[in-house]
Amino acid sequence: MPLVREIKKGLLLNIVIKPNSRENQIKSNTENIIVFIKSPPVKGKANKELLIYLSSVFKLSKTQLSIISGHKSKNKTILIENSDSKQKEEILNILKSDNS
Repeated sequence: MPLVREIKKGLLLNIVIKPNSRENQIKSNTENIIVFIKSPPVKGKANKELLIYLSSVFKLSKTQLSIISGHKSKNKTILIENSDSKQKEEILNILKSDNS
């Protein structure tokens, strides 16, 4: 499955989340988009922090982001809704610049 897919509603990101990390950050390569989150995976705290963090990194409204699968898994699919072509390009550039 591709890491980033464009659909009518916006973009789908397939990510791996690493809760209980030292700092929030994104690392991506050709195989994974890994998002490190400080919060523990307890009562949805890591999921909530994930969406807040991604909205700040991608400069989007929190309402544009949602987890559509993987609520209780480290592998998640994130929907970025209503993103225009400029926003999509910026998101892809951010992911490319965070390669490790």
